[in-house]
Amino acid sequence: MLCETRTDMVLEILLIAVGAVIGTIPAAIATIYKYFTATPEAVHKLQFGDFLQVLIFASGLSVSICVGLVYRRRAKRSQSLQEQIRSRTST
Repeated sequence: MLCETRTDMVLEILLIAVGAVIGTIPAAIATIYKYFTATPEAVHKLQFGDFLQVLIFASGLSVSICVGLVYRRRAKRSQSLQEQIRSRTST
């Protein structure tokens, strides 16, 4: 019970960031592909909406990686704390 409740909302932030990444994958990949495969004569100008999609994708990906690392570290720490408490109370 001690290690079950968390009030820092790390999991919720992680889910929001992953949702943003999944939601913007199709538009971001298509925009990046068009931008880098355009011929020099027909340079694809990056529209504001396309730029916004790529920006949301990149920021969501970086936030989800960082928060995922924090979430994994806290889960391990919680298990370690729980094991320490059980070992102290069983002796």
